[in-house]
Parts: sequence; C-alpha cells; structure tokens
Amino acid sequence: MLWGMRLAGPKATIILAVVLFCGAILSGWRQYHVDDGTAACLSAAQDCGCGLRWPPGVQIPYQIDAKGLPGLSLADVVTTVQSGFDQWLSVSCSLCPANDPGSTPVACAPHPLAVDVTLVGLVAPGPVGGTCVRSNPKTGQCVKASSNGNNIEFFTDLQQWQDQSGQSSTVYGLTVITYSQVDGIIVDADILMNAASHTFCLSPCDGNALCNTITHEIGHFFGLDHSQVPGATLAPTASVGQTDKCVVHEDDQAGICHVYASTCAPTAVAKAPQGGGGCQAGFIPNVAITWPWLCVLAVLLWRRSVAQL
Repeated sequence: MLWGMRLAGPKATIILAVVLFCGAILSGWRQYHVDDGTAACLSAAQDCGCGLRWPPGVQIPYQIDAKGLPGLSLADVVTTVQSGFDQWLSVSCSLCPANDPGSTPVACAPHPLAVDVTLVGLVAPGPVGGTCVRSNPKTGQCVKASSNGNNIEFFTDLQQWQDQSGQSSTVYGLTVITYSQVDGIIVDADILMNAASHTFCLSPCDGNALCNTITHEIGHFFGLDHSQVPGATLAPTASVGQTDKCVVHEDDQAGICHVYASTCAPTAVAKAPQGGGGCQAGFIPNVAITWPWLCVLAVLLWRRSVAQL
C-alpha cells in the first residue's frame, strides 16, 4: 500500500480563484478521496477512488495537548473536545452499507456510527502526521505507515504554528490525515489549533468559540471535506462569535452516515497529489469544497490538502 498525508484547513483568495478556474464546484457534503486530483475525478465522482475513512469497528485513541489553551482551564478544554467528538458519534444513521463507492444505500433501521474514539491522555504532542515504517527499496515509496498518536495540539507561538502547519495567521485550525492511497483507510489524524493568532473561549462568548472550531475540525478528522451548504458544520469559513458549528448540521449528518455506511474495494493507486490551505477567519461565499488539488498535475508520495473554516 502507498500512503498519503493530507491537511484540512485554506486561503480564501487561493481557494476561490482555483475553484472558479477549474469550474469544479459541488454541492452539499463531500468526503475526501484518494484520487481527488485526477482528471477523471473532475468529470465523474466514481472515478475519485476510495473515500477516506477509519476502518469500521475500531476504537480510535486520541490525545490532547497538556498545555491547553490560554485563558481556559484544561478541564474545560477537555470537556469541549470530548463534546465535539460526541456530537459526531451521536449521529443516528438510517443507511445500510453499500458495496461500492458512490452507490445509493437502501433504507434500514437507524444505527450509530461503526467507529468510536477514546481520550487516552494529556500529552506533549509528538510529530505531526504518521510515520513511514517500510518503503519499497526500488521506488522509495512508502508501503506501510504507523500512527504517532492522534493528537490535538495547541500552538501559542506564531512561528511554530507557521512552521508546523504551513498556514498563515488567519487560519483557525488544520487537520492532518495520514491514509492509504490504495483503499483510503486512515491511520493517523492530528488537529492543529492556532492559539497564537486567535483567542478561543467557551460558548457562548464574543470571541472564537472553541466548540465551533473543534467540532468542524473533527469532521475532517473523520474524513469529510468542506460542504457548500450555508450553515453546515463543514462550511469553509467562520465569523467571530459564531457557534453554529458547535452542533452537527443535517447536511454533515448525511455525509458522515454515508462515509461510515459504505465500503470500498481497493482500485488503483492515486496518481495525483492534493494541496490546499487552512480553516480560517472571515467570510467568503460557500463555494470552495474542491480546490487547489483539482488542478495539480505533479506526483508526490506524501500529499497534503487543506480545509478552511
């Protein structure tokens, strides 16, 4: 298997310009896919390859940065993060598993998601992204990757934020996903929060509500891209004081249900990279859900893509 890395979070000007140039605007929720950058994917969703998702029936461990956030107690930070995960895990789905990506599931009895998460500790976060543990000696391509722990990390130094995320000061948060380029299975996911440029507070508050950003980023953690639906949890931008994203919108509920009620047989190895920006402050029209990587042609082993707020 080949492995890729992807970011979730973007710059409004770049995203909007690329979307208009490529003419690739979709509606509603969207799942990340391993072949999002291929030319075939631009004309037919079924050619995008397997969608990114955690394997069914697994217990996903995650860790929270022990230094917490300025101005908030660590207990409140932990409670807000756990509430964000609970929002997604409490979605009740009425879909039966589909055999092929892109197929229409049939209605069946409601059921919870087939994944779960567990907070395993408060730590000093390790490296961002997964680690390649075995490569093809002839090609140098990674054939096996391992997790460094699924970390939620808080950055209070702007230079460190920019070095680790590659994003500007306007970006609220970023999600980095390491996954198999063959079948889309996620092996590692890290959420990075920019507390160097933004002050997070508890909801309701006049600043940047922590629950608004963290619940959005957790949607990326589970494999969802941005939504074009105004007011959706995965809508690409957020304004100061917004709390709409603290709960999972019905559009995002439909998306997460489809992701975890579908299976995917490995097809072909991804042929194109993905690139992107970050989840950021301010407001732009909700038009950006497939952006820079749709136009990129170069082939990379470790690929990064972003999701804006």
